[in-house]
Amino acid sequence: MPYKEENNIGIRINQLMIAINHLVADIAKNLTAVNSEEATKQSFILPFFKELGYNVHDPREFKPEISSLNLPTNERVDYALFRDDQLLCIIECKHWNTDLNGQKHWQQLFKYNAAFVESKFAVMTNGIEYMFYSDFDQDNVLDKKPFFIFDINSFIF
Repeated sequence: MPYKEENNIGIRINQLMIAINHLVADIAKNLTAVNSEEATKQSFILPFFKELGYNVHDPREFKPEISSLNLPTNERVDYALFRDDQLLCIIECKHWNTDLNGQKHWQQLFKYNAAFVESKFAVMTNGIEYMFYSDFDQDNVLDKKPFFIFDINSFIF
């Protein structure tokens, strides 16, 4: 479950910023050793979502490799976020060195999002850059442009 409410939200924000700074340092230290998409997920992406407060080890909350009847049997979304058994967001991961701006990656995310219409959010990430999408322009159709981009390299606290 994402961060629980605390009496002083400022303290929690400060803790999150410090944790992300540590993650930035870990990414810089381990970048050359991370040589696959799976290693990117384990070393960069899972720690990021853990710092956001998700229990990445609880499949009721953070489920890996989910499939849909609307996808070919060999295609799966890397992760899905759930709350109270409701799908909130799908997450598609790439190797840290992948340029996420390519049409090919957006088309893949678009297809996955169409297969999981109950998800109102989708994230494309390479562990460094996180692109957040939704269906603000048209219901159940993923927007072509992300509504928010977070680049962990530009985070300095």
